[in-house]
Amino acid sequence: LLRAALALMFVAVWSGRARATDDTAKGAARDLANEAKRDFDAGSYEEAGRKFQRAYEVAKVPMLAVWAARTLVKRGQLVAASELYRQAMLLTPNDLWVGNAQQQAQADATRELAGVQPRIPKLRVQIDGAAASDVVVMIDNVILATALLGFDLPSDPGWRHIVGKRGAEIVEQTINLNEGERKDVVLKFNAATPSFAQATNASAPFPAMPANQ
Repeated sequence: LLRAALALMFVAVWSGRARATDDTAKGAARDLANEAKRDFDAGSYEEAGRKFQRAYEVAKVPMLAVWAARTLVKRGQLVAASELYRQAMLLTPNDLWVGNAQQQAQADATRELAGVQPRIPKLRVQIDGAAASDVVVMIDNVILATALLGFDLPSDPGWRHIVGKRGAEIVEQTINLNEGERKDVVLKFNAATPSFAQATNASAPFPAMPANQ
């Protein structure tokens, strides 16, 4: 019954009188969406997500955004899924909105986002022993903006690898985040020491004043 209802919704999306979207693009997006639903039913969520996302890029309708988000939820990518749900909620009607399928998809997006948000872990990264401006922080090889240090960051569940670099000094931690969990990570750097030249100059006596002739 669910499959039949979804098929009817896909038909509704691309039928109707409006033709502002290129027919070739609509046909390709329709085929991608139908293939994606078959992949989803078969448990091939990565492939389904790729196809739903491509179809959504062509036909900006809430239903495709919601299905793309569902594939991400199945794969544990809750942060990206929540963004797609929000996009679905904010979309405005185009020539592909026929009937009430898209309005229903927006209602689904609102409900499903409310279910996903409490599951998203929070990660807070802090720096100790160094100025934040002197450190480059990466989470899973993605650079974190300095302005976000010390704030809760929405993160996907699972293992996260955090690396801080200050010049040649590297500090790293690997942690496991469970759904709904909040964790702090402190990257501890060695206290900065004066350079050899600075230390030498600081310890040297004042030069002797020349004797009066």
